[in-house]
Amino acid sequence: MNNSNQLFEEIEKYIDSDMKYIIGADGGKIRLISVEDNIVTIQLFGACSRCAAKNYTLYNVVQPMIKDKFPMIEEVVLV
Repeated sequence: MNNSNQLFEEIEKYIDSDMKYIIGADGGKIRLISVEDNIVTIQLFGACSRCAAKNYTLYNVVQPMIKDKFPMIEEVVLV
């Protein structure tokens, strides 16, 4: 397994174990799409897909949690 696959799996595991319940509290769902060049791409769906606070959730919840756990990550973006 190469480093980028390993990082993808580590971030996916972190999202599944530590973030899904936070996003799911209001009916939202989160899915890791890719990890490339230290940029994480995610999809917010379910209730998040029509939520006005989606960008707030991304920049004030999801991105800080991922960057705190994985300091090499520079940015988290939405699909």
